[in-house]
Amino acid sequence: MERADAEILSRAISQTMFQRNNLWGTILFFRFHFFSPPITILFL
Repeated sequence: MERADAEILSRAISQTMFQRNNLWGTILFFRFHFFSPPITILFL
């Protein structure tokens, strides 16, 4: 995984954690959930 991709992923997870009611955060969460389930499942 490229460094930029890791940064985007961490930002998406942060958005999901702090803005769970935000539609964009939810979209990002599910987008990365399908690409990296082992990572995102830690934040469920």
